[in-house]
Amino acid sequence: MEQYIAGLDIGGTTGRMKLQSLEGESLGEVYGQGCSINTDGGRKSEERYRNLVLPALEERNLRPQDCASICIAASGIDSPELEKSCCRAFLNMGFKESAVIVQNDCEIFLNLSQAPSLVLVSGTGSISYGKDETGRVVRTGGWGHILSDEGSAFHIGMGVMKHVGSHMDGREKCPVLYRDFCGQTGIKDLSALDGFINANIMDKAVIGALAPLASLSFEAGEAAGISIIKESAEVLFDLVKDNCRKMKLRQDQTAHLWLWGSVLVKNEHIRERLIHSVSECYCNMEIKIPEKRAIDVAVEVAENCVKKM
Repeated sequence: MEQYIAGLDIGGTTGRMKLQSLEGESLGEVYGQGCSINTDGGRKSEERYRNLVLPALEERNLRPQDCASICIAASGIDSPELEKSCCRAFLNMGFKESAVIVQNDCEIFLNLSQAPSLVLVSGTGSISYGKDETGRVVRTGGWGHILSDEGSAFHIGMGVMKHVGSHMDGREKCPVLYRDFCGQTGIKDLSALDGFINANIMDKAVIGALAPLASLSFEAGEAAGISIIKESAEVLFDLVKDNCRKMKLRQDQTAHLWLWGSVLVKNEHIRERLIHSVSECYCNMEIKIPEKRAIDVAVEVAENCVKKM
């Protein structure tokens, strides 16, 4: 049977798999439902993994045991135990243990450059990973939207609701933010706002969807929007600083910082402030947005693993 390699990017919402022959020929990409193993659990996550992988292999007359290397960049890999649980799901499908590589879907971008390097992700949630010159990987943040997720879309969405609540309560004035919030949600009073928060506090995506309203308020010159954008950039910079401290990175040392996630890619107001703060503190930090997708990086990791065999 034909040998092949595979790269997976399994986010909380969408799962993606890219297949490639050992000679580098594309065997196609497939998309399916994603999951986050830390919140969805091992059983549900394994079911999602199987639903994504096995039909695609069968369609191409490929078998799990013939995979030379498979790199899984998966959401929710927050501990060695969860990494083992994810790995076990693929062993149960028939993949060889020697072929399976599991990384957090954010950590995967550390493979884009030589150490020392960092990745800062701010999407619905936030997290930062760093790899020092010895190859040691450190992590800051990403412990869920109740404990952390600083500077994320959820964090920004909560800021939007707090300022809108203050406007409704007559404690501050942010008419642009209030108008746009009412237009998006239909909520016009504190009682309804309180009910909305209580109903959705555990759904990061619902509250994160409010984040773009902060930029509209900022662009209108409104104090509320300016405050949210400024504070979000500051707490994201704190994630970078704390990771640099854990890496024992000197302020004049050459290093790479990769920015990823919807907030950092799409919100230029936050991104520009963050880049300015990082560049002032770490004068030789090269800051970029990856041109490659996580799934492409995962395939490269699998390729390199085969080459080392």
